[in-house]
Amino acid sequence: MRTTTTNARPSWLGIYPATPDIYSDTPQPHTLRRVDAGEEALAELKVLVGFDDDLAGEATRLSNRIRGLLTQVHPALERVLGAR
Repeated sequence: MRTTTTNARPSWLGIYPATPDIYSDTPQPHTLRRVDAGEEALAELKVLVGFDDDLAGEATRLSNRIRGLLTQVHPALERVLGAR
């Protein structure tokens, strides 16, 4: 009996191509170029990244707060929600 190995994904997944190219998302050095955005653009990007970090922290804090309140009201929910 002949066996072969393949990277093909099951067709029922629908979101993956039949034979994915594993290097398609890897940046190729010959396609990269230096971008000089300037100080003003860099400052704006830092502000945006700061907002993103703040929002992510707030979402985590709220999620943990809701989880804590729910498990205080009904301790059996700890088994359903799983360990932290």
